[in-house]
Amino acid sequence: MGEKTTIVIPGWQSMRYFSDIRSTCWFLEPEFAKQVVRLHKVVGNAETGGRHIVVGSGSSKLYLAALYACLRTCSVNLVN
Repeated sequence: MGEKTTIVIPGWQSMRYFSDIRSTCWFLEPEFAKQVVRLHKVVGNAETGGRHIVVGSGSSKLYLAALYACLRTCSVNLVN
């Protein structure tokens, strides 16, 4: 407790719209996802195995990403 942490994400790292077009979550930086899992393993405050990482730049994007992740695990068909 009381220690400070700094996270730095270089601007050049996120200058493109697509980070991994092969992934379902193509806007999630692969290195960022790896570090999120690593951080939760170190801290021990979240189960990361078989889970989705939900990212976004606003509440609507986060809500839709979470909804999409939940629907993919169900037998519901997505509608365009």
